[in-house]
Amino acid sequence: MNEFLFEIYSEEIPAKMVDAAGHQLHSLLVKFFERVSLSYDSIEVITTCHRLGAVVSGLPDKKSSTIQTIKGPHIQGPENAIQGFLKTHNIQLNDCYIKKKGASSYYFYDALSPAIDTSTLLIECIHEILTSFVWPKSMKWADHDFAWIRPIHNILAIFKKQLLKGAFNLGNKNIYFTSYTKGHRFSFPEKVNITSFEEYKIELAKRDVILSSEERKKYILDQISNELNIPIPNLLNYDLIDELKNLVEYPVIAKGQIDLTYMKLPSEILVTVMRVHQKYFAVQNDTKELLPIFITVLNNKSLHPQIIKGHEAVLHSRLFDAFYYWRNDQEKKLEEYVSGLNTIIYHHQLGTLKEKTNRLINISNKLAKELDVNSEKAKRAAFLSKADLKTGMVYEFPELQGIIGSYYAEKNQEDKDICQAIRDHYLPLGPKDNLSSHLLTTILALADKLDILFSFFSMNIRPTGSKDLYGLRRTALGIIRHLFNQKIHIDLNNYLTYVHHLLSEQSINLLNIESDHVKSFLYDRLI
Repeated sequence: MNEFLFEIYSEEIPAKMVDAAGHQLHSLLVKFFERVSLSYDSIEVITTCHRLGAVVSGLPDKKSSTIQTIKGPHIQGPENAIQGFLKTHNIQLNDCYIKKKGASSYYFYDALSPAIDTSTLLIECIHEILTSFVWPKSMKWADHDFAWIRPIHNILAIFKKQLLKGAFNLGNKNIYFTSYTKGHRFSFPEKVNITSFEEYKIELAKRDVILSSEERKKYILDQISNELNIPIPNLLNYDLIDELKNLVEYPVIAKGQIDLTYMKLPSEILVTVMRVHQKYFAVQNDTKELLPIFITVLNNKSLHPQIIKGHEAVLHSRLFDAFYYWRNDQEKKLEEYVSGLNTIIYHHQLGTLKEKTNRLINISNKLAKELDVNSEKAKRAAFLSKADLKTGMVYEFPELQGIIGSYYAEKNQEDKDICQAIRDHYLPLGPKDNLSSHLLTTILALADKLDILFSFFSMNIRPTGSKDLYGLRRTALGIIRHLFNQKIHIDLNNYLTYVHHLLSEQSINLLNIESDHVKSFLYDRLI
C-alpha cells in the first residue's frame, strides 16, 4: 500500500486560524475519499504558520472498477422523464432492466465505473481542497483570480515516493506540483527534495521546523519552566499558548523587563496590553503579585540582545499610551462622560448609548423594587455603567470596558457595590465565566441583557442559522445563568412589555412580537 504526502506552503497563516484549518482539511480529505470510494488506512494532518498539508497512508495503486445501481423513473412514467433518464446516462432503453420497488415497477441501470489510477484521483483531491476550502478571510495576490488565506508559494505532492505530476490553476497562471519544500523561513529558506513523509519529518527537523503543534506547545512550556525557571501556574494568560504555538515554526523563549513606572497601572491594564496587543505572557509571583517581566515567543534561534530591547521598546510605547489615558481620563469624573454617550450610536434602529442607558436605569429600578434592593443604588450603577465607553482608555483598549469604569468610579468614591456592578455586569462573556454573588451586580447584568434581547426581538432582529451578529444566544444564556445563580423568579412577559414601552417612548417603530417567541428562544437555550 502507498503513501500520499502533500503540503501547501504559503506566507504566514494567522495563528488563530491554524488549528481550525487543520480540522477542516481532515474533514475534506475524509469526505473526498468517501465520495470517490478510495480506501486508505490513516490520515495525519500537518499544520504550521506556513504549512497546511497531510499524509495519507494505505492507498491502493488503483481504484477498482465498481458497479453502481441507478434507479430510474416508473415504467409507466411520462415519456419525457424516461428519455431524460436515458439521455443523462447516455444509454438505451434495452440497457435497463425492470425491478419492483414496493408495489410499483421502475427502470434500473447498472453503471460500471472503470478502474482509475489513484494518482489521477489525488490530483483531483488537491484541486478540490484548494477550491472548496473556507477561510474566515481570503485574499488575492499578484494578478491571480484565485483567493486563499495568504499567497501560496509551493505545492508539494508526493505519491509512491515520486512527484505527483499536476498543477493548480490560479486563474491566469499554473502553480505546478513539486517534490521539494523549504525549511525555516529565516535560518533554512533553501529548497529540500522530499520522497516520503519520514524523510519530510527528518529533513524539516534538521531545518528548525517542528511540525507537531502539540510538540511546539510542549517545547514553549518546557523552556519557560526549565530555562527561565518560571512555574507554569504563574503565567497569568496561559490560554495564549494555543495561539503562540501556531505563530512560529521553531519557538524560542525570551524574557523582557517592564519599566517600573508602568507597574503603578492596574494589573488588568498591564495584562491586557501584553496579552491582546503584544502576545506576551504576563507573570505573577507565588503571592499573585504581577512581576515587572514579560515572556515572548520568537521565531528566530539567534537570540540577539537587541531583539529583546526591541520588544521592550514596543511594550514601553504601548504602556506609555495606557499611562497617558489613565491619567488624562481622571481629570473628569466618571459621571461627566455619560452625556457624551449621546454621540455613540448603539444601533441605528435603537438609538444612542445614552438612550440605552436611560432604559437601563428604568429596568434596573423596576428589578430592584421587585427584588427588594436599594433602587437608588441600582439606578446609579445603571447611570454609570456605560460611561467608560467614552474614555480614552476604553477607546484604545476596548477589552477593558467595565473594568475601567469600575476603577474610575472607585476613585470618585462611588459605593463599592456600584463599582463592582459596573465591573461585572457584562458577565458572562463565555461559559467558563463565574458570576457575581452580589444582587446589585445581577440586577444591572439582567437589565442590560433583558434590554438587549427584547430590543432586538422588537426590531425583528434575531439569530438565523449559524449567524448571530449581536450575540443574542449568548445573551439569553446569560439571563438564564443569572436567574439560576441568584434563584430569582421574575415574570419575563412583564419585562418584555416594559422594554417595549420604553422603546415606544423613544418613538421607535416597533413590531408586535409574540412573547411566546422570546420565551421559546430562552427555553431552547435552557435545554
